[in-house]
Amino acid sequence: MKIFSTLTMATVGAVLLSTTVMAQPQPKGPPAHANGGMPHGKSFKHMFNYLDADADGRVSLDEAVDAHRSRAVQMFGHIDQNEDGEVTLEELQQGRQNHHERHGNIDKDAFKTCLEDELGEDLPERPTPEARFNAIDTDQSGSISEEEFLAHSLDEWQQRFDAADVDESGDLDEDEVKALHRQKQGRGRIMRECAQAQHHASGLLNPR
Repeated sequence: MKIFSTLTMATVGAVLLSTTVMAQPQPKGPPAHANGGMPHGKSFKHMFNYLDADADGRVSLDEAVDAHRSRAVQMFGHIDQNEDGEVTLEELQQGRQNHHERHGNIDKDAFKTCLEDELGEDLPERPTPEARFNAIDTDQSGSISEEEFLAHSLDEWQQRFDAADVDESGDLDEDEVKALHRQKQGRGRIMRECAQAQHHASGLLNPR
């Protein structure tokens, strides 16, 4: 899983609310959570049980996609500021700007260097907002529909799923999900530490 793919998804929003009508019976599958995605702050076992909707001890691609879809829908809603069902390049750029304002602007080159040093690997160049937008806008209409956004997001998630499926069985057992979870936690910790280091350096260079 490439870290800059993860960073971009988080900036473009990070994902969803399963829309259900209250009058209808609750569908089978992962339980709804207030944050619209996988439960946060819970034990690994809790997270695994959330993904394993049919409780067979394994997570299928369909189960993983269902959990990720609700998160992606929520992300799309955050970016679609005028709620017209389409995301423009301007809305995408505003989403990035809002993310930077919430988390603080840092030296992106220094941040990338820190990540590469800590991870021990070369990271791809982060695509420009325009390149990212054009890749998702598959019909080249000048705006991104929810369908296009979901297709792109779920395609990226399937690539991560396939990489985690070490035994190529078509689903993930508890050990494979745990390995993926640990990898995500490890990379998340490194990202936070590098960001904190850049914020600290920025404060030293630009004291108030």
